[in-house]
Amino acid sequence: MIKMNTAHCAEHFQAAPWFILGGGAMGCLWAYDLSPNSIILVKPERYRHYTSGSTKSLITTQLAYQQTPFASPNTRKCKLANIQNYTSPILKLIVTTKAQDTVAALETIQHTLHSHAHILLLQNGMGSQQAVKKQFPEYTLWCGSTTQGAYTTDFLHVVHAGLGQTCIGPWYISTETNPRYSAIFQQQLITQGQQVIFIDDILPLLWRKLAVNACVNGLTVLFECKNGELLTHPKHLKWVKTLCQETAQFLDYKRIAYTKPLFQHVCHVLEQTAENYSSTYMDVSHQRSTELMYINGFILSEAKRLGLSLPTHTTLMAQLAEKGIF
Repeated sequence: MIKMNTAHCAEHFQAAPWFILGGGAMGCLWAYDLSPNSIILVKPERYRHYTSGSTKSLITTQLAYQQTPFASPNTRKCKLANIQNYTSPILKLIVTTKAQDTVAALETIQHTLHSHAHILLLQNGMGSQQAVKKQFPEYTLWCGSTTQGAYTTDFLHVVHAGLGQTCIGPWYISTETNPRYSAIFQQQLITQGQQVIFIDDILPLLWRKLAVNACVNGLTVLFECKNGELLTHPKHLKWVKTLCQETAQFLDYKRIAYTKPLFQHVCHVLEQTAENYSSTYMDVSHQRSTELMYINGFILSEAKRLGLSLPTHTTLMAQLAEKGIF
């Protein structure tokens, strides 16, 4: 951890670059919108492959962006840093890694984090946020939930598949946090291009997003289908309905308010994203580990702690495990 010289601190914080930890679709989307003041942090093997073995710790390259799947790509300058030997201080960080990779990824760059660093976590599910707070209590943490849709066609080439908004709220604000830094952090994110809203209490929104994912993602893998097919097949829809009933019961027990019945909301999401494949489906199709332990798995662990039985969630996870999906 790096200490900051107190002279001109706010000015330094304002001018500091935005670092993106995680070079996937969401990471590229944020890097593009924050360009030219953004730096994507990547693993050494990816960095060496992309730079043909460069020994430099930082290069300037091009990031391609398509506003829609059929639009011509635009490019902006973007910096790429090798996390293995990059040592310049990090003040503003957005983490877009998979939930299961978040803590380990932060550990690799902890030596470059300022003592006053602000970190925005943008992970699916829950559990990783709590782990980061426990492991890194000295930093100011923010959490976000997004409805943006994006995918990559190649490294540093992102397609903005669906416009949405990102809600961000404080997760852990230490007593040492300078309120001027927080104000700068918020203002720069609000003005960067994407629709960003800051709210005081992010936790209920994270729970609601988790509830939708828990009723959708695992089923798309179990039945190997697009989101919309969960609505059109009676057997699939029965699973959705039962999962929604159990999840709504769980949310009620946790006293998490919902603006509309969960099943109604999930059906609306499935209609809006009918032609999409869930992120979990995409992980499985690319032979990557999934975030299900931070979605249905997190709900089940919380339910067990509360003495609640969620048999359909349990059955779903068991059937996926039989297929080697975790």
